[in-house]
Amino acid sequence: MSVLTLDQVRIHAGSSTQQEALQEATDILVSVGAVTPAYVDAMRQREETVSTYMGNGLAIPHGTNDTKDAILASALSVVRYDGGVDWAGEPATLRDRHRRTRRRAPRDPLADRDPLLRRGRRRQAECGADPGRAVRTPLGGERLMKAVHFGAGNIGRGFVGLLLHEGGYEVVFSDVADALVDAINAVDSYTVHEAGPGGTDHVVTGFRAVNSKTDPETVADEVATADAVTTAVGPTVLRFVAPTIVAGLARRSAGAAPLQVMACENAIGATDTLRAEIEKAAGVDAEELLSRAVFANTAVDRIVPGQPANGGVDVTVEPYFEWAIESEAFGGALPKIPGAHFVENLAPYIERKLFTVNTGHAATAYFGARAGIERISDALADPDIAARVSAALEETSAVLVAEHGLDPAELAQYRATILERFRNPALVDTVQRVGRQPLRKISRHERFIGPAAMAAERGLSTIALVGAVTAALEFESPDDEQAVEMQEALRTEDALAFTSRTTGLDPEHPLFPAVRDAVVSRQTALNAS
Repeated sequence: MSVLTLDQVRIHAGSSTQQEALQEATDILVSVGAVTPAYVDAMRQREETVSTYMGNGLAIPHGTNDTKDAILASALSVVRYDGGVDWAGEPATLRDRHRRTRRRAPRDPLADRDPLLRRGRRRQAECGADPGRAVRTPLGGERLMKAVHFGAGNIGRGFVGLLLHEGGYEVVFSDVADALVDAINAVDSYTVHEAGPGGTDHVVTGFRAVNSKTDPETVADEVATADAVTTAVGPTVLRFVAPTIVAGLARRSAGAAPLQVMACENAIGATDTLRAEIEKAAGVDAEELLSRAVFANTAVDRIVPGQPANGGVDVTVEPYFEWAIESEAFGGALPKIPGAHFVENLAPYIERKLFTVNTGHAATAYFGARAGIERISDALADPDIAARVSAALEETSAVLVAEHGLDPAELAQYRATILERFRNPALVDTVQRVGRQPLRKISRHERFIGPAAMAAERGLSTIALVGAVTAALEFESPDDEQAVEMQEALRTEDALAFTSRTTGLDPEHPLFPAVRDAVVSRQTALNAS
C-alpha cells in the first residue's frame, strides 16, 4: 500500500477539538488498514505524558511504545483545520500522523519530502507563526532534512548528533548495540550536559535509532532518503558501515540531491577512507553510486569522557568543541551545521588537532598510567607529567609550523587551551579509557609516530615524542585487547620485528633507531620482572 494518498488528506475550513482531531486522524489510518481502532487511545496516552505540538501550527501525535501491536502497516494521514485546534493550549492547524511498520524503530519522523506537508508549513509561515515555538527546529527554520549517523555512542549523541539536531536535522542513529538502540527509542529526548566553566545543558529531540545488526535494510532505506550521513564508529569500523551506505545509494532517487557524507573520526582522511570502502563494496556499480554522493573530510574535537553507568542516554561533555569540514566537495550547498566551520584546506586543522589534542591526551594517559594515577586531570596536576606532555606538544607544534606555516604564537596559545581542557576536574576521565588501543595509537600515521616521523625527516627534535611512545609501550590493561596483545608481542617478538610491524616505520627511517631502542628498553624491563 502507498504510505500517503489523496484519500488520506483532509482539509477543513473550521476548527476542531484535540480529541476530535486525534479520532479523525486515527479513522483515516483505520480505513486504509494501517492501524487498529485502539490506536487512538495510544495517541491520547502519549499526549497525557508529553505534548506532540511541534510549533509552527504543526502537531505530530503518535502512540506510546507499548502499543506497537496496534500498528499494521506504514501510513500517513494529514488533517488541516483552517480554524485551528487548541492543542493543549497551542494553536495547531496542520496535523500529520505517520507511522512506520513495526520492524522499524518506534518513533515517527516528519514526512520531510511530502509536498503536501511542505505547502502546509509554508502556509503557516505566511500566516506569521512564531518560529521560536518549534521544538524540533532549534534554529527556527523548516525541518526538511534528515541525517543518518552511524555510531550512537557518546560522541555520536553528545557531539555530532547534537549539532545536527541544532541544524534542524531529524537524526537517525544507526548502531549494533541492542541495548543502546532500545534505550534511545525508549525516550523522546536526551540531555547533553556540558561540564566545566561556561557549560550548559542542551536538550535533543527529533531522533530515533535503528539496529543495523538486525535490520540493515531499514538503515539502507534511511540512507536512501537522507540529506547527510555522518559516522563516529572508529576508523577501523568504516569498512563495516560502507555496504549499508552502498545499499542506500542504490535505492536513492536519481533526481535526489547528492548525499553529503562526512566521517567524524580521529584519523586523517577518514572520509576518504570511507569513500574507498564504499567504492570497494559497490564493485562494478561504483561509478554510478558514487555520483549520488559527495564526500568531505572533517576534523572533530570534543572531549567526551566515560559516562556513569546509570546515566541513560544523556551525555556529559566538555563545553569546548571544534568541527572543521572541507568545503569544496559541496559546491556551495554547504550542510546546515551550527558551530561547524568550512575550510578550503583541512590538512592544517586535522593535523593540528590530531598532533595536539590526541597526542597530548594519549601522552597524559600513558605517563599517568606509569605513575599509577587514575584520572587525566590528576595526571596533569603532576608537574613532571605536565612538563613531559608539554614538551611532546612543543615538538608537534614545531612540525606544524614547518609543514603548514602555522603561527608559533597561536600554536602556543592553542596548546595552553588544550592542556587546560585536560585539567578540567568536572570531566571525570581515566587514563585507562584514554590509553586504550595502544597499538593503534603507536601506528604509522597516528598521534605519536606520525608527527615524530615528520620531525625526524626535517631534523627536528623527537626526544619528548619518543618518550611518550616509551610510556605507551608500558601501558597495561587486562580489559583492553590491544594492550594485552602488545605486551604479549613485546615478550615474544624481537625488537626489530616488533618496531617494524607496529609502527610501520622502515628500518632506514631516521626515527626508527630511537623507537627500536624504546622497544628494547621495555623488553629488558619485562625480561627482568
